[in-house]
Amino acid sequence: MKNKECFKGKVVLDMGSGTGILAMWAAKAGASKVYAVEATPMARKARMLVEANGLSDIVEVIEAKIEEVELSGQVDIIVSEWMGYALLREAMLDSVIWARDKWLRPGGSLFPSHACIGWGALLYDGDQQNQVAGYENTLAEWTTFKKGLKEEYGISMDVLDKAYRTEHREYYLENAHYSNLRSSDVIGSNDETVEYDLLTVSIDELSKIRSKFSFEIEAGSANFVALGCWFKTMFRGSPQNPCSQEVVLDTSPLFPETHWGQQVLPLMRPVSVWRGDVVECETFIDRQKDNQRMLVLHFQLKVVPGPTKQDLEGNDRRVIELGHHKYNVL
Repeated sequence: MKNKECFKGKVVLDMGSGTGILAMWAAKAGASKVYAVEATPMARKARMLVEANGLSDIVEVIEAKIEEVELSGQVDIIVSEWMGYALLREAMLDSVIWARDKWLRPGGSLFPSHACIGWGALLYDGDQQNQVAGYENTLAEWTTFKKGLKEEYGISMDVLDKAYRTEHREYYLENAHYSNLRSSDVIGSNDETVEYDLLTVSIDELSKIRSKFSFEIEAGSANFVALGCWFKTMFRGSPQNPCSQEVVLDTSPLFPETHWGQQVLPLMRPVSVWRGDVVECETFIDRQKDNQRMLVLHFQLKVVPGPTKQDLEGNDRRVIELGHHKYNVL
């Protein structure tokens, strides 16, 4: 176990403890006391596991929401597996920040200590192609249905066109979908667009996130069909209690697969790109109005031609404005 020295003799709070595995690891690393807080009945299973592993003298399992817990004092370290899709889905980090402000003593550490969101241009993803095809097929079926109804019964359904298109566009094309991408699917990426120091970040900063970034296409020539979103977290400790060796959890498709996978945001049409082209992106991440734990991703995209100013037929290439896109992360 790396960085065991950070935990020796420390009081630890494990938030959203689940089965208590992080709490038990902290105890094994030398923590003097561990509070394992879990709001669901899973806490009872965690208590059984703690007892079965002979750690009841160190690990105290508490079945309650962190906001309702009263500890005997402040803690030296908070550990938590709070990360969701696109890093912030489920908004569990809000509770970590609340606990940090109430229970973490000055100079204390969070594990993970830092986090950042990454983005990439995707060459191909089968699910994305199916989403676009599903949308187009549904519209074609609607057109056929309307035509038959008009010809046989003299009933026009045209007044519902806009509502029908909006509903099915949202279903097929405005919901990010989960995928386990391969490194070969990524034709350009920027993995550190926004980085957060969890020791200082506020809930307000996480409620509405705006960022501008760009990255260069690395493939010789390819079709840019979707934007990918992933994250990484870093375990550095704190200035007063630093880790001897930084550990990184990276969910990019350039690294081994994790259960978080990646979020894929399909474009309406593929865009031909060449090595050296630059994708410029402005993103806005907000919380859904009817469910504050879910996210809405907005982004504005354009592709700026690189050194290769002409396509394969010798035609001049210009900046491609891809406009505004919106996706729900469910």
